[in-house]
Amino acid sequence: MSATYKADFNLWIEETAQLLRSHQVQPSNRYYSQSVCSPSA
Repeated sequence: MSATYKADFNLWIEETAQLLRSHQVQPSNRYYSQSVCSPSA
């Protein structure tokens, strides 16, 4: 796996996570966001 591909993949993951968090239309998406993104503050 090349470094460029890995960087693009990580960026895609972040963008997808942001979309899931901003939309949160389905209960499954909201539950997924809450379970994966635990509050660190």
